[in-house]
Amino acid sequence: METTKARSAAFIAWLSRHMGRPVLDETAYDLALIEAANLEHRKQVSHGEWVEMVRTANRALIQWSV
Repeated sequence: METTKARSAAFIAWLSRHMGRPVLDETAYDLALIEAANLEHRKQVSHGEWVEMVRTANRALIQWSV
């Protein structure tokens, strides 16, 4: 069963900036995680969105290293 989750504007903008390609090198990965942490710290994304950002970035880094 799929659930529809509302996404914050900051989350969508982060996806657009960092996940335009499904692969991240180490530098792009670091930048994506730093921005994700800053967005959560400023409460522009929820903790759940931050977790999803980290997981998304992790998958993209794994694809780079394959």
